Amino acid sequence: MDTDNYSNNRSFVPLNDKVSNNDIKIAACCPMMDLLSIAQSSSSITIHRFLNWQRLLSITSKSSSSSSSTRQQQESTTATTTDEKVTTAMQWSPNGKIIASGYSNGTMTLYSIENGKEIHSIASTSSTSASPITLLQWIQFNDLLETPVGSTATSLSTTTTTTSNTKFSDNELHSDYFPSLQYYINEFKESDIKPFPLKKDLDVLDVLISCNEKGIISFYIIGIVHIGNFNIMELLLSQQYVNKHVLLKGCKSIQFHSIAMSTSFNQLTVVVETDNGLTVMIDIDTSILYRQCQEIFKVALHYSTIEWLLETTDIILHDVIHRWEETQQMISAKWDIFEKLIRDYGRTSTIEQEILDLLMTGVASPPTCQFISNHIDIKIMKSMQRNCESIRETLINLIQNAYSCTLHSISQLHTFSLWSEKYGDILNSQSFEHLLTASNKFGIQLETLEITLSQLESQYSNLFTWFLKVQNQLTTDKTKLQQPQQQYILNELLLLSLLENGVKYDPIINGQNTNKSNKTTDNSNQQPISKQFKQFKQLCLETTSFNNLNNQSTTNNIINQLKITTFTPISMFDNSKLDNQSQFFKSSFLNFNNQCNLSIITPMNNKIFIGKKKRNEWHFSFIQLSMDDRVVDMCFFDQSNLLVLTTTTTQDKSILSLLMYNCGEEQVEEVDGASLYYQQLPVTIPPNTIMVDLLDATFFDQESCTTPLKNRFIKSSKLNINKKEKLSLNISSQRKVACVIIGTKRTVLYDIAEDEEIPEDDGDEDEEDQDEE
Repeated sequence: MDTDNYSNNRSFVPLNDKVSNNDIKIAACCPMMDLLSIAQSSSSITIHRFLNWQRLLSITSKSSSSSSSTRQQQESTTATTTDEKVTTAMQWSPNGKIIASGYSNGTMTLYSIENGKEIHSIASTSSTSASPITLLQWIQFNDLLETPVGSTATSLSTTTTTTSNTKFSDNELHSDYFPSLQYYINEFKESDIKPFPLKKDLDVLDVLISCNEKGIISFYIIGIVHIGNFNIMELLLSQQYVNKHVLLKGCKSIQFHSIAMSTSFNQLTVVVETDNGLTVMIDIDTSILYRQCQEIFKVALHYSTIEWLLETTDIILHDVIHRWEETQQMISAKWDIFEKLIRDYGRTSTIEQEILDLLMTGVASPPTCQFISNHIDIKIMKSMQRNCESIRETLINLIQNAYSCTLHSISQLHTFSLWSEKYGDILNSQSFEHLLTASNKFGIQLETLEITLSQLESQYSNLFTWFLKVQNQLTTDKTKLQQPQQQYILNELLLLSLLENGVKYDPIINGQNTNKSNKTTDNSNQQPISKQFKQFKQLCLETTSFNNLNNQSTTNNIINQLKITTFTPISMFDNSKLDNQSQFFKSSFLNFNNQCNLSIITPMNNKIFIGKKKRNEWHFSFIQLSMDDRVVDMCFFDQSNLLVLTTTTTQDKSILSLLMYNCGEEQVEEVDGASLYYQQLPVTIPPNTIMVDLLDATFFDQESCTTPLKNRFIKSSKLNINKKEKLSLNISSQRKVACVIIGTKRTVLYDIAEDEEIPEDDGDEDEEDQDEE
């Protein structure tokens, strides 16, 4: 590298330079705050501040991947130890409050940076085996900056606004008649209920896009609701595209290089490389997401709310059943003692017969007399009453409220589904009509559960209070008398009802006993409430899913309306001929204001080609690099600037360089000797033509920019960078910070907006001193 070419006396301001104790897999800058997330080889994620490197949060995938309930934690312990997850991709949400982490087993998890808790976990969407997630992109909707060509869609805002983001109305979701979702977290403090995004964070639509090694692109509205998969690999192997290029016939796998979606959701552009060396750029028409963004957003909010309420209800219901089982175990222990006493006296009667004989004759048999005298106390009755009252309070205040809110969202979705003109592509009216019927049925079952619990409380209180009264009559020692309720009158009907079902029978856990004389009784009431809820939850999740519509044999859904519009081969090279010091294919995308910016560098080439595509017209220019430079990574800082990370390896040292090039308008005024001149390609790129070959011929005898606007040399004699050392670049355009990962330990941060003046004479010496420090 000839450093004299870069002596423009402008440099990035260093913010921090840290060496980690653990191996670094991925790093990502927060778009809204001065935070950096680092994924380590141990699958843990740490959040640091830029300036002082303060660690604010540490997220471990093992603890967060396990469910909050004790039962689910036990079930997931074995899976956690046998299926080790490795972080393969990471992305911040546009508002900087959530981190999405993709893993090698195909799962993806969303974490809240406020407390590190898991918000949502998404299983692998591959139809066969799990495939590692290789790329994540999170795009926020913004229709005010982009107007699709030829689109007649009206503005989504109800009123004219000057803000940069279109606001969506979520009045259908948050009703004053129901408690907020935070209410359940506050009231049920003993559980680890997953947090839910706040109302103020759900007024702007965004979509999370994930890509895996199988060539599948998955779309998630607000990062949670999966709307479908787009299989690039399957389409490339179809006859339509195999005929366009012969190398596609032998393709077995693809690798995603870069992906970009316009903020209006009109177009998605991806660059993929096949295993046999063909790199193609694919434009996908996603305008269906723009045309129905309001409808998709409303439906996604209800879907995510229903799923969260169901998961929360599952946790609370499991806790209710657990507390009821403890109460039943306490009572059953007493009945076991009673049964043993009956057998010890050589009697063959049951507990119910012994209690009935006492009721009818007023005379207690020897085992009954011994049981009541020695094993009945007022503590068990009060403990049972407290537990029943607590369970009923949880059932009424939390579970029934959560069900009412769930029913509200289902009713709203059912109403939407009847509006076929707007929601016909995303909702099926027959499915929601069936779900609404099932919801009403489960509501009746919940009401029956509350009535049954109330009856059990009355029956047991009536029984044990009577036992205390009988005990006082049998006890001769007046100091041991236990006073039952004042003015107690035995309710014989409650007692007979308890004896009829059996004192050891539990209708909460085992389900309701059906009346043999009632032939119209629904058999579903015989099932325990846990099984009834499991069936209701499964039906809800199956219906409130975009995949429910995608799996139907119809072309009238979102995924089937995504179409490939252009297919452009970029380069073709046999990667088996490249060594670790060779230049590999690198690309970067920026899709903004209905304009696509593309930067590419190909093997055996020392030019970075910069392309701007607007209204299907390509304008290109190029940056000439030194023959010794190898581009490690590059990304667009904004519309006008490209950051390039290069390395040059000599015999005694390795030099890393972070460079910024101006790639703005078609013709820009010269700034510090750096300028690019764009020209439109003379011909339209045919589908069977390699773009780089056409660019090489177009710019064969032309000169271009060789001097960056800014540069920063990292003289790395102490880094011991070898040929296999991993280097990567990540930037935050909003915060104007660049993060360079060197090897597996070192992280270097630069302010790419401010300039650091470096003296011309002793600049190298200062750099040496800084590295030594």
